[in-house]
Amino acid sequence: MSSSTDVAGSILGPSALGLGYLEAGSSTKRLASVIIETLLSDYSAVILSSFSQLRDSIHNRPLYIMMEPSLGCDPMHDHEAPKDVSPLFGSYIDRAESQILTLPTSVLRLKLEEQIVQLLNGLSSENSELHRQLDNVRSLLADSHLQVNSKDSLMSSILKSKSDEKVRLLSEIQLLREQLYQKRVHGGVNVYKPDFGYNESGGHGDTDERDTRELWNLRLKDKDDEILQLNKQIVALKEELSVLKGFTKDSLDEAERHRLEALGKSKASLSLEDENTLLKRKLDELQTQYQTDLDAATASLEALRTENTNLTQTTGEQEAELTTLRNRMETLESKALVMETQLAEAKQRHAQDTEVLRRELEKANAAATTAKDSLKKQALIADRLKAEMEMLMKENGENSLVKDLQQQIEKQQKDISKLTGDIKIYRGKLANANNKIAKLTGKPVPQRKALDSDASEDLTSSDIYEPEGDDNNFGEGPTQVTTTEETMECTSNGLSEDSDQLEKEEISGQVGTDKTAALITKYREIVCHLARIPDAKLPKTLGGLTKFLSSRLKKASSANIDGASNAFDDSTSDLKKKGKASKARQGKPVKALE
Repeated sequence: MSSSTDVAGSILGPSALGLGYLEAGSSTKRLASVIIETLLSDYSAVILSSFSQLRDSIHNRPLYIMMEPSLGCDPMHDHEAPKDVSPLFGSYIDRAESQILTLPTSVLRLKLEEQIVQLLNGLSSENSELHRQLDNVRSLLADSHLQVNSKDSLMSSILKSKSDEKVRLLSEIQLLREQLYQKRVHGGVNVYKPDFGYNESGGHGDTDERDTRELWNLRLKDKDDEILQLNKQIVALKEELSVLKGFTKDSLDEAERHRLEALGKSKASLSLEDENTLLKRKLDELQTQYQTDLDAATASLEALRTENTNLTQTTGEQEAELTTLRNRMETLESKALVMETQLAEAKQRHAQDTEVLRRELEKANAAATTAKDSLKKQALIADRLKAEMEMLMKENGENSLVKDLQQQIEKQQKDISKLTGDIKIYRGKLANANNKIAKLTGKPVPQRKALDSDASEDLTSSDIYEPEGDDNNFGEGPTQVTTTEETMECTSNGLSEDSDQLEKEEISGQVGTDKTAALITKYREIVCHLARIPDAKLPKTLGGLTKFLSSRLKKASSANIDGASNAFDDSTSDLKKKGKASKARQGKPVKALE
């Protein structure tokens, strides 16, 4: 407010000299603008401060809220801590603040400008009246100055004329007195020519002298009367001069008082005449500027009215747009609630799917373990058949049964390779399932270590002869798209085909020649011995297996034919049972593996 006061003081400066009406132009506009801006800025600051305090109060007063989506409420934990409710009312507070700062500001601006202009116009009229009175005092002062000057000049001229006349008369009287004195001293001697009463004839008679004396007496008397009159006039003039001096002194005192008052108001060091000239010049300039500013103020007022109309229309459009946006926001909030509900349902389904996949993975792991055990058993059977084939080949290398057994062993090896491929397929399926679980849960699934065989994933004979309890290294493999049912079906098909082939070979061997029958009987004895021995006691290499079978055959040579026949029947029944079991597993592969 101090700056506006200083500006107001500087603008109202000419009013001290009685020139208030000069300020109704640009000065009035500037003053009104400064006052309005100051008031509106203070008003806006107060409004902003009040709304800021309101927001802080709401923020510092949390409440216990339930079932409010915009605040992220959780019915399970809403009672544990209060929540800040300022987001609920923030938009309403902002809208109220904007309306209070926008709409009343334009109305206040117009009303304040109108009131300030009226007030300044009233002050201008009052200053004009004071200016007129000051002009009257100045004119009276000028007239009194002129009268005093004229009377001073008249008195000076009269005094000068009277003084000159007095000096002349005194000199003339002094001269006449000197002449009379010389005449008395010298008597009748005519030593000089008198200035007065001289006879042209060259002499003075008594009559002439007497006339001359009378003439001089009369002239002296007239001069004395004239001097007396002059003295009276001098006394009258002195009295008039004293009166004029008193009047002039009062007038001068009054004029000086007015001048000092004017100088005190204007605080100027110029004389009244120079100031009057300067003020008249300023008056002309300010009148011109007043008219220009008045026209500009009128045009500005019209522009402000037009702008107010435009702002009102814009405000209405913005209110309509704000209503539309609010409705759209409510629609989006409802959609967000629906999407949150759907998200919760999707999370629940995701958890259920993850649990199902985990169960399937556990079943697949169990199936893989069973398949691995079957593969090891199948490899052991292949080694037994291979050893038998070598022994038979030593006895009779050209026997067709040996060739059939060799083909059967090769087929068995192919089946083992097929099982190895199936295990690789299972590994790919297992890795694919782990990846799906990791994507669904967002966490990596721990995987089992791969089989250690020269850092490769191929199944070798060392994997086949591993201890049965070491199943921890089974679980990884290349990513391939297949199912557990397909893998187990392939494994069951391979086992069943091997059992059927063995059964067919043994049955066909019964209708051969005698030599073939002997070989078959020996083969049956080997199979019976191998069937009675536990898997843990069987040799792990082909040489060891050969030595083992040789010693067993020597011990069994003392046995009779009936025992061999019974053993053959037992082995045949065992093979049939194995074939039926493999067929059963082929019909229900997953259940058999479990």
